[in-house]
Amino acid sequence: MIIAAYLSPILFRWELISIGVLYLIIQQIIWRGCVLTIAQFGKDPYNTFYYKYLTLLGFKPDKKKLKFIMTYIMPFLVLLFALFLQIILKFKPLVW
Repeated sequence: MIIAAYLSPILFRWELISIGVLYLIIQQIIWRGCVLTIAQFGKDPYNTFYYKYLTLLGFKPDKKKLKFIMTYIMPFLVLLFALFLQIILKFKPLVW
């Protein structure tokens, strides 16, 4: 799912991506995290996929900063890139 999220600007129309970003924010408000992450890593809101694998690679990221960046900044950057690619450059998404 993470790979699809990062490839979404070339796969899906920006409208669908914006719905996904909205869903992510609603999920954060209701469950204080991603439901899949909670199922996989437990209820610690800062123990995320990114934190686990960056730690396994030897990095020591700050849990709170990493979660903020990956939850609120990255989705909007992906959406902005999709808007630029599809509206300004007139790129047609591959799937929808």
